[in-house]
Amino acid sequence: MNGAERKMVRAKEFRNLVAGRWLTAAILSSSVFLMYYGFILMLGLSRTTAARRIGEATTWASALLSSWAGDSSAVSTRAVTWPPPLLAELLGGTPFLGFIAAVALATIMAVVAGLTLSGASALSHDIYVNVIRRGQAGEQEQVRVARVATVAVGLAAILLGIFFKGQNVAFMVGLAFAVAASGNFPALLLSIIWRRLSTTGAAASIVAGAVLATLLIILSPTVWVDILKHQQAIFPLNNPAVVSMPGGFAVAFLGSLLFPDRQAEVKFEEQQLRTYLAVGAE
Repeated sequence: MNGAERKMVRAKEFRNLVAGRWLTAAILSSSVFLMYYGFILMLGLSRTTAARRIGEATTWASALLSSWAGDSSAVSTRAVTWPPPLLAELLGGTPFLGFIAAVALATIMAVVAGLTLSGASALSHDIYVNVIRRGQAGEQEQVRVARVATVAVGLAAILLGIFFKGQNVAFMVGLAFAVAASGNFPALLLSIIWRRLSTTGAAASIVAGAVLATLLIILSPTVWVDILKHQQAIFPLNNPAVVSMPGGFAVAFLGSLLFPDRQAEVKFEEQQLRTYLAVGAE
């Protein structure tokens, strides 16, 4: 049996395997996904409700929040933004508050360090080395660019933190997820399930989704009204994912249909075998 015949047999085995297990795996993964994010949603709602009750029902909490905010009108905002330390101090006093604060600080430092390194690596290796220099860069040059990129990413994060001072942190995380979902999710999903997705369509989807989501965030009430102090927002929704993510899918479909990639279509089944069964990865 030659190599082409072995690939055909493996492709047939793969289709038979997927036909029997695809539905079960999809139901199981979807259930776990919904349970996880359902738990996160319920936890967030319960924390918000508890924090509001604490801020409204207790004098010390209202006074504390007022001192943080500078005026009583911001009490409800602080109660929503700071529920973990408030609940910690209520349940365990100052020692428990200190423990929660230490855990939060360690988590923030770990996340910031990881995101800074990943961002600097993407700028130095993926963009500078592979796109600008087309792979013709020495090791010392890559290290130097990575250091500059690390400083640039850190400064950009600091400036954005100052720019969005006073905003609800949990909501800002949702905006970051909206950008990621609009830029990454369409290309990732279609590369798995759609044979005709081309390189041009995937690249255009990533760029268009990320740019559209970022632009709509700027034009939304969160930035256009709360930060830039305009009277009315151009885009009415606070979170743009409901518009920008379908836009990413539309650009992927349009780019793939206008600029087809026959070589990618031919290798689609081989890529599925490598992804799901590790066939050909050795």
